[in-house]
Amino acid sequence: MENVSWFQKQVHWFEFYRFGAMANMLIFLSCWGAIASMLSIKVHFDMGMYIAAITSMANNVALIAQVKGKYCVSIFLFGFIVQTLIMIATIFMF
Repeated sequence: MENVSWFQKQVHWFEFYRFGAMANMLIFLSCWGAIASMLSIKVHFDMGMYIAAITSMANNVALIAQVKGKYCVSIFLFGFIVQTLIMIATIFMF
């Protein structure tokens, strides 16, 4: 049995269920980005709002344009991590 990394398993899963995964990833990261933006606006952290919006839009563009699976998964994970960090930062700014 070959060694397959966690990331490669996610890309394979994404490619197998591409259209269902795309819809779920698009909706989830858009909502997650909206929450991160709202929290950023509440504490007047404008840069956090801009970054959350840009990462959400980048994910939407990659999914709608149907780029390769590894790029879709990479951008989704990057956006999720960045937006989560923005949320954590804004929670400590209250």
